[in-house]
Amino acid sequence: MRKIILLLILILTNVIAYSQTSYNKDNLPENVIILSFKDEMDGSAALLVSKKLICLKEDESIGFAISPMINNDFSCNTLVTNSFRIGECDEKSELTFLFEDGSNLKLISFSDFDCQGRSAFEILDSAKNNLSQKKIKKIRYANGRTYESYTQEVTKESEYFIFFFKELESKKAFDYKQ
Repeated sequence: MRKIILLLILILTNVIAYSQTSYNKDNLPENVIILSFKDEMDGSAALLVSKKLICLKEDESIGFAISPMINNDFSCNTLVTNSFRIGECDEKSELTFLFEDGSNLKLISFSDFDCQGRSAFEILDSAKNNLSQKKIKKIRYANGRTYESYTQEVTKESEYFIFFFKELESKKAFDYKQ
């Protein structure tokens, strides 16, 4: 009987959590969801991820953030990073994922020379398969111009991309209101 009650409580909690249909910056959930943003000025629409994967040293002196770019057909072919104090200008940067099973994935940026810390990485199907199925142990961002790098151990967000790709596969987006 206790198991049935516990199961009903869990189901009800999920129903309540996912029954909300719109969000703003003040009420975003902890988990990764897909948001639909409509520009009221020109009517254009875009899909966004609710949060970035942030890799920041405890003293906030160095780090980077990873954000998947979502196409309007709910596909994702690009990861964008914003680095902070990992070299001044960069090009051909590398993003390396070490998974808990010991395997790794290395992506090389296709972005041109940039002095604002932005890089873009193409993710092919093999990379998507790894990211959508494996827990991340560490991530390294390496500046391809200065060879400076920062490696972050990932604990709390080790399943970020697993959850992201599950949400993407559901093809469900919540309205985002500014």
